[in-house]
Amino acid sequence: MKNAEPTTTKIRIRIVDKENRPAPNLKVTASYKEASAESDTDGQGRVNFPQVPVPSDVNILIALPDQDPFEKRIICQKKDEEHVMTLPFTFRSTAMMRFQIADSEGKGLKKIPLRLECKGTSAEDVTDKEGRSEFSDIPVGEKVRLSVKHSGKEPLVKNFRCNQQEELHQIVIDIPKKNYKPLLILPCLFLLIGAGFLSWWLTGDDEPNIPSVPPSALILEECRCKDEIEELRQEIRRVKKEIAEIRMKGED
Repeated sequence: MKNAEPTTTKIRIRIVDKENRPAPNLKVTASYKEASAESDTDGQGRVNFPQVPVPSDVNILIALPDQDPFEKRIICQKKDEEHVMTLPFTFRSTAMMRFQIADSEGKGLKKIPLRLECKGTSAEDVTDKEGRSEFSDIPVGEKVRLSVKHSGKEPLVKNFRCNQQEELHQIVIDIPKKNYKPLLILPCLFLLIGAGFLSWWLTGDDEPNIPSVPPSALILEECRCKDEIEELRQEIRRVKKEIAEIRMKGED
């Protein structure tokens, strides 16, 4: 008496990238004959699906972080064999995240302190002369929180997700431009007074023709100068703080 033919078998799949490196922690869905099953690849990129009907066409769908799913159809035979699937790119379990801090005109801002948080760990950096900064070994697919300190204000917080592409994330900071026009009033006043003395010396009048300046204008100019001085003091304090932080990092 012949043994009954098996009606199901186990599909063994190994997923690698184009450099033949295993692709771990990927969700794989196998669909067959109006049924489906899900499982994740292990550290070697392997995943198994038991009890698959034979013979049957099986559609394998591999979910990829921040990319379209990779899909392939295989034929399930009676023989237990391993199917190797090669992804069309180099798979990374970790990747680099690149950022650029710029103003409203797209110009990079240098020496801006950044803090990146991911899965309970954090790292800090300062932007270079082009406003750029890089953080390496970030787990692909994980959410990260970036804090940007600027101009003595509350940090600007942005959320991102680490992906395979390692594209550049640009963050625009609205930094108000300093208005130096009030500082030009004092030189203009001195020019007017000088013009009055010159007119008096040339014409021989009894009194110099010095234009009068309203007291309100002088008071306004004094207030503006105080504001400018306070802004400069804040900038000096911020730079001193950055220098202290850099020195502390150097000692570490």
